[in-house]
Amino acid sequence: MAVAARTGRSRMTLVAIGFLVAVLLWIAGGAFAVAGIEQPKYDVVAKRDGYEVRRYAPMLVAETDMPTLGSGDRGASFQALAGYIFGGNKTRDGIAMTAPVVMGPSQKIAMTAPVVMGPSGGSTAGDTRSTMRFVLPSKYKTLADLPVPNDPRVRLVEVPSRTLAVSSFSWFASEARVGEMSAALLTALQRDRVTATGAPVLASYNPPFTPPFMQKHEIMVEIAP
Repeated sequence: MAVAARTGRSRMTLVAIGFLVAVLLWIAGGAFAVAGIEQPKYDVVAKRDGYEVRRYAPMLVAETDMPTLGSGDRGASFQALAGYIFGGNKTRDGIAMTAPVVMGPSQKIAMTAPVVMGPSGGSTAGDTRSTMRFVLPSKYKTLADLPVPNDPRVRLVEVPSRTLAVSSFSWFASEARVGEMSAALLTALQRDRVTATGAPVLASYNPPFTPPFMQKHEIMVEIAP
């Protein structure tokens, strides 16, 4: 009886240790996945109640169309962009992963931007669509520096310097949570008499396997400078 009890306690101890090790490895994996990942450069212009105002430097992005947030499977959009940076281009160059991945309605862009370098003939200047974007490393200074995508769904776009209102949150970026955070940010902008010039987009900084309490998400809205 006593031996059986000791055996049971030993097994429970081993299970508890195994569970703890698994959790620690999960946390370490989440931290390692974003260690050293480049993020877009910006200056904080102001901190307000519920958000901060940032001035972002110009950047280059790879983008593709995707289902509207909350509808459809966005995996194909992610795979198209991941394929491009992992060598799916004319020169088979690997491109370093950066953060965040940006999802939401694309902004109306002036006639000189976007520049389409893929074989698709691509997007029409000035239209609005729902997109997924990967920010490309800052070592690429112009669109001409970038390898040409093999996939016609991938467009390369030069995004000019912009002023954004940004609110941050953690845990899961569900459709309901994104809608709630977007509405709260727009309400805060209205309260402060700040003019939003674009629609809210979701920026996510971590891979899906990251523990939810370590996940970082942001709602971004372009505003008048």
